[in-house]
Amino acid sequence: LHRIMVTVEETPDGDPALPSIPNVTLSFAGRAEQTSIINFSMTRTVILNYRVRARAAGSVTIPAFTVKTNEGTLRVAAFTTGAVRQAAEANIHARLMPGVTSAWVGEVFPLTYTLEVARRNFNQLGGLVEWDSTPLIVEDWSKPEPAEFTASGEARLNIIYKTRAFAKAPGTVTLQPTNQLVNVTTGTIGFGLFQQPRVEQLSVTSNQPAVNIRPLPLPAPAGFAGAVGKFRLNAKVVPATAAVGEPVTWTIELSGTGNWPDLAGLPAREVSRDFQVIQPEAKRTPAEGKLFDGTLAEDVVLVPTKPGTYTLAPVEFVYF
Repeated sequence: LHRIMVTVEETPDGDPALPSIPNVTLSFAGRAEQTSIINFSMTRTVILNYRVRARAAGSVTIPAFTVKTNEGTLRVAAFTTGAVRQAAEANIHARLMPGVTSAWVGEVFPLTYTLEVARRNFNQLGGLVEWDSTPLIVEDWSKPEPAEFTASGEARLNIIYKTRAFAKAPGTVTLQPTNQLVNVTTGTIGFGLFQQPRVEQLSVTSNQPAVNIRPLPLPAPAGFAGAVGKFRLNAKVVPATAAVGEPVTWTIELSGTGNWPDLAGLPAREVSRDFQVIQPEAKRTPAEGKLFDGTLAEDVVLVPTKPGTYTLAPVEFVYF
C-alpha cells in the first residue's frame, strides 16, 4: 500500500482521470488546499491524495497522465513506487467462509470473515472490510470479535466478522474477495528514550470460495410466491362479539427468518359481504440490525352490517 499526491497550482476541473493499472487499485483519500503569499504574490495549491493498493508484490509504476485545470491541462509525470509488501509476507491472512457449500435459491446462510495476524505485530485495523457481495443479498457485517489462540508457540489474533446472505438465482456463485487495511508494527524508529514503533499499513485480500445455489423444486404449489425460510402465521380477532356497526379488527401477523427482501406481502383473504372492510397497508418491522428477521402485520377492520354468527376463512401462507 502506497500513497501518491497530485499537486497543482491551479484549480482542478473535475476529478482527474487516473490511469488504469493491472492488479492495482487507486482510490481517492482526500483533498487539501494551501495558500501562500510571497512578495505580495499569492499562490494557491490543491493537493489530491490517492491510495495505491497492489495485489502483487514488487514496485508499482504509475504511468504519466494529465489533469484538467481552470488554467489549462497539466501533465503528471510517471512515478515508480518502492517495493510493495504483501500481507502474506507479514504472516497476515484473511479468509471468507460460507457456512454451507450448497444452498437453495432464497435460502439464508451464514458467512464468516476472519482476519488472522500475529498478536505481537498487530497495531490496529486500518479500515472497514471492503467487499463486493454481488450477486448475493447480504446483511451488514457484525462488529469485529477478537479471539486469541496459539499456533507453533506464537500468540495469534483472530478478528471475526459475521453476516448472512442469500442468492436470488441458481448456479455456482464464486464470491468476490474481501479487502481490508491492517496496521502492523514492523520495528522501532529512533534511539533510547525517543524510540517509537514503526507502523506499516498492509492491504489484506481474502480467498474466493464458491457456493452452489440450487433451484427450488418444481412444480411449485399453488399460492407459492417465492418465500424461503422458517415462518409463523398468527391470527386474532378483537372483539370476538360485536354489535352491528361496531368495528372488529382482524389481525394477521407473519414472522420468522427468511428472504424478506423478496416477500411482496401477506396472502389475500376472503370475508362475507355483510361486512364493510377497511384495509390499511401492512406494517413491516425488521428486527433491529437484521435484514432477514422480521414481522409483517396487517390489521383489517370489519364493520358488520347485519346480525349473525360468522366464521372467518383460514389464511394460508405457502413457503419453502
